[in-house]
Amino acid sequence: MTTLARGFVGLRGWLVAGIFLLGLVLRLPMLGGEHREGDEVIYTALVGQLEQGHGYTLQKSPLVERGILDRYQYDRPLFYHPPGGIALFWLSHQLFGDSGFALVQLGCFALFFWSMLWLARGLNITKPDTGLFLVALLSSFNPILAHVTTKFWLDAPLLAFATLGAALFLHSLSKKSIALAIAAGIIVGYASLIKLTAFLILPGIFAVCAASLRPLRWRVFVTHALCCAIPAVMIQVPWELWQWAVVGSPFPQWAGKPSQTLIRSNSYVYYLTVVRSPWVYLTTTASVVTTTLPSIALLLLAYVRGRRDRSGKGGDASPSRPLVTAGACLVWMVMVIGFHMALAFAGYSVLLRYLILMTPASILLPSILVPHLMERRPRQGLPVSWIGRTTRVFLICVAAGVLAEVATGIDVAMHVQRALIVPLTGL
Repeated sequence: MTTLARGFVGLRGWLVAGIFLLGLVLRLPMLGGEHREGDEVIYTALVGQLEQGHGYTLQKSPLVERGILDRYQYDRPLFYHPPGGIALFWLSHQLFGDSGFALVQLGCFALFFWSMLWLARGLNITKPDTGLFLVALLSSFNPILAHVTTKFWLDAPLLAFATLGAALFLHSLSKKSIALAIAAGIIVGYASLIKLTAFLILPGIFAVCAASLRPLRWRVFVTHALCCAIPAVMIQVPWELWQWAVVGSPFPQWAGKPSQTLIRSNSYVYYLTVVRSPWVYLTTTASVVTTTLPSIALLLLAYVRGRRDRSGKGGDASPSRPLVTAGACLVWMVMVIGFHMALAFAGYSVLLRYLILMTPASILLPSILVPHLMERRPRQGLPVSWIGRTTRVFLICVAAGVLAEVATGIDVAMHVQRALIVPLTGL
């Protein structure tokens, strides 16, 4: 490697490190802000209950005894979320005091950021400078990520460990290692002990891996997938059995779903559950994760362009591997959004942070498409077709979307006490 090449590689590393440090700085205001949002109060109270030897429950806690929380929802012998995230908060609080909650969130941001780079590297996204820059930038400033990593919520640990498990699973396929696939499943299993929705990442990463690997040996792939999924489920089973023994059901209907008493007595919960439509998951997501719509348009255009080019040459009309991988990312996003829309129609609250597990796919989507289409510019002197001109327009739209998404992420992180994600254009 020449001196110039080594310097260039070093510059790329410094650029990524700089973006990561900016992401950390962006989250520092939460260290001095008050954290009095409802779920934050509940999670800190649970840590207090554990420290005082009262167990993993809010029964007999001041929040329940004084009527601050709905008794139907919270006056139970076992809290409805699995204990993995609260245990992490408890451990950090034991080691670092009240700063432990914030340190968990900063650590989860770091874990997610470097897991995303590892995942992107496994998908060959980081080879082009543009791909590397986009993955790093969006991994630092994604608005939903900025929202959950500046609050004392479970969503940041959920995303961090689920993404680490996804990256390790891809690595297990590239190394043909069953042991690594099992390790990936154990990590995803721990993520499911933070929130049960962690399992949503498995079909997403399986689809992306199947789309990106060439040649794809189905027997090997299915074996790795099973070696990942089965340990993950086995780790979750003891919690479900514990719930069954204590509260009478492994999947209690009241868990996480606002009761009618709570909806009638709390105007904020009423707004989230009754006023807010499930379709908000589509409309608000597009105005917050602003790279989504131009990336989808770019993907569709790239399919049309690629099919026309291959058909004109009389070759195989199937799309190229980057486009198939980008399509798998879109499927991942649609699956997560569709699942939470279904819950919203069933009476659960509508909160954009619940879509946190689509974040890796929303970052990968433009990071795959932009470098791929920039490399496919027409040769000098050849006429540019309408598809080529339209592609340039959508590339500009994606660039504008990146700027808007970064700006929204900064705005979200600065408003530590804001419970909802507000687009730059307002609600």
